Amino acid sequence: DQFTLFKKVNQKRYYLTAPNQTFTLAASWPGNYTWSSGQSTRSITVAPTTTTTYTVTDQYGCLTDAFTVDVDNSTDTNLKFEGVLALYPNPSTGETTLKVSIPSPQSINVYVTDSQGLVVFDKQYANTSEVMEQFRLAIPGDYLFMARIGSQVVSRMNFKL
Repeated sequence: DQFTLFKKVNQKRYYLTAPNQTFTLAASWPGNYTWSSGQSTRSITVAPTTTTTYTVTDQYGCLTDAFTVDVDNSTDTNLKFEGVLALYPNPSTGETTLKVSIPSPQSINVYVTDSQGLVVFDKQYANTSEVMEQFRLAIPGDYLFMARIGSQVVSRMNFKL
């Protein structure tokens, strides 16, 4: 019997962008590919106008990478946020605390990615006005925190471990 062992596959990536910005997405393994958008090459170039998730699967259905390109269509440069949005400590010591407090319940989506867009933490909270969450970052480096409350992106924050 022969088998192949792949490392760093089944990845989940998240990118926040403006409409029509071009991204090249690439599968994390060598082989044969089937993209949710129909292509069969290792990498594809996309420029979505709305938030879109692209997946790529190997020929056996064993490996799948997912890429969410979150399109921020807001044009309001004077966005007002009422509430508390905190991520601490910064720089992080590994254990990181997220705190969100808003006046009325809404959906809250948070994402933390490394500098390459690899998702290290993501969570969606439905119909809430308070979030207090702790998560651990294991690898030193630069990270990006993004939060969407309701339909508005309210934070893009860089931090370090």
